[in-house]
Parts: sequence; structure tokens; C-alpha cells
Amino acid sequence: MNKWWILLVLIWGSGCSSQKKLPTHQQIGTHPYGAYIVAVQISTHETKGELIAVDSNQLIILQKHSETCVAIPLNQITVYKIRYARSNNKAWIIPFFTLSTVIHGFIAIITAPLNLIVTSAVIINDRNELSYTHKNISYEQLKMFARFPQGIPDGVKLEDIK
Repeated sequence: MNKWWILLVLIWGSGCSSQKKLPTHQQIGTHPYGAYIVAVQISTHETKGELIAVDSNQLIILQKHSETCVAIPLNQITVYKIRYARSNNKAWIIPFFTLSTVIHGFIAIITAPLNLIVTSAVIINDRNELSYTHKNISYEQLKMFARFPQGIPDGVKLEDIK
């Protein structure tokens, strides 16, 4: 399977949902949870959830659907995307500004599609501003977005993390 196709699906798919645990841009640095990550493995299996910790061998992710932690070896990951903050939800501007072109009369045939393209691009760009992919950030840098940037503390078991 083409690596670029997987990355495109990863970027598009993760942009469509807003994670409630993600901080707003004002809360970055003071928020107790890790960033939201989507990691695609060599087998094309996709793991989504909160980034708990990163060490020299693995990523530890609290899975979104099962609320259990999973450790994924770094050598098994092909691509990843991390979202570290929630964007302001401005998706309402797309239909609003597109429908507002009705007042343009006959010229709305041109301005409505143009308005749709521009407002969609603004929303997509806003969401991508608050994320990184494997191209932008290394595993070492990824640590700063984990719930436990220095690693899992002694005495804390993965099954106890919620």
C-alpha cells in the first residue's frame, strides 16, 4: 500500500473529529493530558488515542475505543500524526458564507463555489496548524506532547492509566 495514500487518509480522517480531551490553544502547557495521536503500523493497523509516553523503543498510547494502553514498537510505525490542541470550531462558516452568496444574484454561480473552496481551505489550514506528522517531528521531540514526558513513573501500571 502506498505510504502517501495512508498519510493522506490519516491527515483527512484525524482532521474530521475534535478530541474533547485536547486543550484549547490557551491551555497548552498546563493541560494534564497528552496529545491525541494516530499511529499507522507496517501492517496498516491504525491506533488512535492519547499519547501516554515515548521511550527509545516504543510509543505507549491510551486507545480511544477501549480505554486500555497499548505499547507499539517504534520500528513498526510507518506514519503518525499528532494533534496537540483543539482548533476553534469554525466549520459553521462554510455553509454560512456559501449561502450568503445568494445575494450576488446571477454572479453567485461563480462566487458560491469560490466561497466554498476558500472557506474550506481556511478550516483545513486551521486544523493542520495544531498538529504535526512524522515529517515534522522526531520521536525524541514527540515526548513533550505525552502525558508523561519523562516516561511512565515508577509504581504506575499501564492498566491503571485512564
